[in-house]
Amino acid sequence: MLLMKIICPKKALTVKNPSVGFTSGLSSYLRVSRMGWAALALLSSCSTLPNSYEVRLADHLSATGAKMYGAYWCPHCMVQKDSFGGAANHVPYVECDPEGFDAQPELCQAEGIEAYPTWVIGGDRYLGTQTLGKLARLSGFEQPAVRDEEPATSGGYSVPE
Repeated sequence: MLLMKIICPKKALTVKNPSVGFTSGLSSYLRVSRMGWAALALLSSCSTLPNSYEVRLADHLSATGAKMYGAYWCPHCMVQKDSFGGAANHVPYVECDPEGFDAQPELCQAEGIEAYPTWVIGGDRYLGTQTLGKLARLSGFEQPAVRDEEPATSGGYSVPE
């Protein structure tokens, strides 16, 4: 494993496992495979515009108490986070696998999370990947959408083994 430090203008990324997502931090380190493919994917997140639709929606979801429960190994969770583009670090994400970065498996167990991703918005549960437009509607976000396209695997979810 290589250890890399990635600094973006106005933000730093802290990632243990590239498929887990991004969290803000003062310094950041990324463990990547020998191939380094994850570093290339992460560098693309440096181009997020601060007032983009995706950032505003993710911030709104956080402010309203919405949560996305997932696991670092879940392909549907990766698709969901990718739908936010470079704003993935703003998504109110809870890692449920004990081996994931910043894991909170006890919270996931207490919430009864059995499949990933599971969104909890306004006390209601939504299983599987959701479009940004649907997340906006469910959470009461009323700003105009830049896009409302379906993720590649809309509605898909993963069940832990």
